[in-house]
Amino acid sequence: MSLLDRMSQEATLMRRTTTDDGEGGTVSSWEPSATFQAACARDSAQVATLGGKAAQTASWTLLCPAGTGLRLHDVVRLADGTTLRVTSTPKAAPAASGIRAEAVAAEEWEVPA
Repeated sequence: MSLLDRMSQEATLMRRTTTDDGEGGTVSSWEPSATFQAACARDSAQVATLGGKAAQTASWTLLCPAGTGLRLHDVVRLADGTTLRVTSTPKAAPAASGIRAEAVAAEEWEVPA
């Protein structure tokens, strides 16, 4: 078992579904989709002002198997319940590394109600 395998945890891709609310609007919900293994590391946390309110934002790096299919703005829920929004396109590991993986940047994200 490699170090990468030992660092990996189960992650779930979340898909947004919308339904009509019967009054001309829509109601959104987030449903679990595909699961995959990912090595996740919190890179930094900093205080940011959002809408005049101070809040902490955290950036993460996810190392996933090649071909996972993550795209910009996809939402991923980790095994511990942390929800992340992907903020970059996948970057593949160099072929010479022998690791079939791709990395994406993400930020902690609160799922809107």
